[in-house]
Amino acid sequence: MKRGLILGLALALVAGVSSLSAQGIKWGVGGGMIMPQGNANTSTDVDYGYIDKSGFGGGVNVTFPLSVAGLGVRVDGLYGTTNHKDSFCNNLTGTSSCGSSTLLGANADLVYNFKLGGAITPYVQGGLGFYDQKVKFEASGVSVDSSKANFAYNLGAGIDWKLSSVTLFLDARYVISKWNDFFGTTGYTAHVNFIPLMVGVRFGGK
Repeated sequence: MKRGLILGLALALVAGVSSLSAQGIKWGVGGGMIMPQGNANTSTDVDYGYIDKSGFGGGVNVTFPLSVAGLGVRVDGLYGTTNHKDSFCNNLTGTSSCGSSTLLGANADLVYNFKLGGAITPYVQGGLGFYDQKVKFEASGVSVDSSKANFAYNLGAGIDWKLSSVTLFLDARYVISKWNDFFGTTGYTAHVNFIPLMVGVRFGGK
């Protein structure tokens, strides 16, 4: 239910502002890679990058311009899926495949656009997010999964390329989140840090 609510709010937000593009609001869609970060595994902590390899993701975004030149607020929703690493599965179950992880969440970021003139506009962004993170293990006919909603924060950068009627974008951010009592184990923490690398198209704006 939490996952459906997050996705529903993100989609409703994009649909609701598409008719307001004349006011400078931009909305967009994109897709790309989800790259888990970190490779630590200790008696109390495990990194997302130790468990999973890179996967795929997609998202929607809405950008609201502010009165200060170059500044805006961007709200985006993101869905991603990654499979567990072969090495992790072999260590855990003795098989090369043992499940996957999914991410569903939203971010609210402050964006600053560097107005350089011409069609290319670099930008930086950063803010807070909220993610529902689900991990599933499958081995020897047994399937176990768990999920938890967590706050996150992020910092990133990108490039907008303005064409005649649309804007192409490429951006990446570093998202930091943490799952305490991972998989019901008290005191065991999963650091769910990852980089979504996205390409897509924006509509609207001035």
